[in-house]
Amino acid sequence: MKYKPMADQPLGWACSMLGKGYLQLLNQKLKHLEIDRYYYTVLLIHANNGEINQQELAGLLETEKVSVSRIVDYLTMNGFVKKVTRTDDRRKHYLALTSKAVDSVQQIKEAIAATNEEVLAGISEDQRRVLTTVMGEVKMNLKRNNQNK
Repeated sequence: MKYKPMADQPLGWACSMLGKGYLQLLNQKLKHLEIDRYYYTVLLIHANNGEINQQELAGLLETEKVSVSRIVDYLTMNGFVKKVTRTDDRRKHYLALTSKAVDSVQQIKEAIAATNEEVLAGISEDQRRVLTTVMGEVKMNLKRNNQNK
């Protein structure tokens, strides 16, 4: 089979392969946890101090509510997230981390930082800034083009 440079591949495929490889490295570092994905979701819930509902989480993750429901179910089943009933409206719930999840937050942050350093090794600070800028611009283009449809 002939090798095709990444520049000759569809951008979506290239991004998907980068994401897959990144998550494999991250999962290796966090394999001792009882979850094998959704680390960023745990960090988002933690950052909101148990004051976030599923709809707000869907907005932050830029995904559908049904997907967030599956993510929350997975994290709940594995003892990382609990639903807390609001005192002002018992029909509404916030998402909060369990003590097990809170104990994992620093490990997740450190593993993400280490993975970032590994995958960006040999890439200068200027190149990293350009990468971040270009990824942001591509994201905005995607958002704008998807909204126009």
